[in-house]
Amino acid sequence: MKTIDIKRVSSALVLLYPIANILFSTFTGAEHYSTFTIMYVFAILLTCIWRNRCRVDANFIIIGSVFLITMFVAYNKSGSILLQFFSFLLLLDAYHYKDYEETFKKKILESDKLIFRGICFYLAVLFYTFVFKDGIQTGWGTVVLYGPYSLSHILAYELLAILCLALFVYKIKMETRWLVLGAVLEVLIVLTCVRSAILSSAFVLVWLLHSFNLKRKFEYIILGGIVLGILAYFRVFDQVITKSLYAMGNGSITNGREWIVNSVSMIYEESSVFEKVFGSGYENLLRGNYRYLGTAIQGHNDLLTILISFGIVGVGLYTEELIRFIKGKGGIGCFLMLAVLVYYNGLFLYTSMVIGLIVVRIFFRECGSTRKKNDNES
Repeated sequence: MKTIDIKRVSSALVLLYPIANILFSTFTGAEHYSTFTIMYVFAILLTCIWRNRCRVDANFIIIGSVFLITMFVAYNKSGSILLQFFSFLLLLDAYHYKDYEETFKKKILESDKLIFRGICFYLAVLFYTFVFKDGIQTGWGTVVLYGPYSLSHILAYELLAILCLALFVYKIKMETRWLVLGAVLEVLIVLTCVRSAILSSAFVLVWLLHSFNLKRKFEYIILGGIVLGILAYFRVFDQVITKSLYAMGNGSITNGREWIVNSVSMIYEESSVFEKVFGSGYENLLRGNYRYLGTAIQGHNDLLTILISFGIVGVGLYTEELIRFIKGKGGIGCFLMLAVLVYYNGLFLYTSMVIGLIVVRIFFRECGSTRKKNDNES
């Protein structure tokens, strides 16, 4: 009997998530979306445990306990957010396993043709939602791409992770089709009007450009200028400009981020010592923002959301795990990209980006490891 290669299964689950996610969301609706994402992340974590038996006991106890307890309250906001938070920490920890990154890179390069077709299929389903499933909606005074999701941010972050994957393969294979695919993905990110994702994708493109030698940099700058001119001619940027102007007209270019900071500060000041250390729950954050801002919203910043929900302890765990994840070759680029997401809107609440973080890291590390070599060649 042929033995199942659990390392390949783990990598395949990560790579297949965007397709599974968009198909599930398109054809089943949002009713069971949270349960689907929870179960999918749990499946990835189980494969990570299985492939690293030396750590199975501790991780299984932690993951199993958190999962079983919080699944009872999966449709409760605090329970769902708690599970997302611990899943985020555990998944980043799993990505630190000794050979995970190398196995993942090998899987991508071995299956690059299949992955390319998979991304094209993903885009086909996405365009289907634009035509038949209200994937294009009106928001912030303009037209915005949502796909099958309840928030345009979910689509934007998913596209951002796929962009990193496409450009990683392009950096190694140097095949034009991957560059064209990257350009299509970037245009779609812009059309979501999610400015944090647009800015993060800009860091991705700049880091890719920076990794090439001087001659190639010049060629790509000329090509990029031509592409930007074409996009501007067809008014691709009008939507995000309209959204920004709309926000300015309502008092803040950042859509009231400073008001949210003030609200969270007041919520934290009202908390008991125990709540300051261990948190008062996500629902308390929503209630507090409703009281001070008139709307029950999250902190739009991971540190603010975690501070109220899980206290100083939660902020410490989050910061430690994220720093460990970023450290290494390409760490500066990875930090700049993720810092935008963490600070301006939040990261751990968006499963598509959390699962795709391994793709983000290998992209920045690949570009970082070849930059010096290419500079010498020039």
